[in-house]
Amino acid sequence: MGMKEKLYGEGSKLKGFMVHELKKQVNVPSNYNIHELKLREEYKSPIENLSKTFEIRKEDDKTFKEGDLLMLKVIDKENKLTGDIISAQVEYVLRDNEFCKEGYVTMAIKYLKTTNMFIY
Repeated sequence: MGMKEKLYGEGSKLKGFMVHELKKQVNVPSNYNIHELKLREEYKSPIENLSKTFEIRKEDDKTFKEGDLLMLKVIDKENKLTGDIISAQVEYVLRDNEFCKEGYVTMAIKYLKTTNMFIY
């Protein structure tokens, strides 16, 4: 486990601080959830330049809803955290087996900002 994973892993103080600060900065109402997900590095720029405005995810132990916030932790080709976190808000959730594989959802997302977990 690398230093980034140790600093930002389950139960770390940095992780709790990041979630708290993110909620403050983007004004997430208390009835919405923040979902921490990994994002492959190749998708970072398309989200930032607004050409990728959707996210397809498996909905197993979590349920996505409109208004939720996605904390997309960017990972490199070796599955290691880069430190970049993309914040995006869920604007629409499509759950339709005609268009989505069973158990998956397609979400329309609105890019909010990119931060680095080591700037704090």
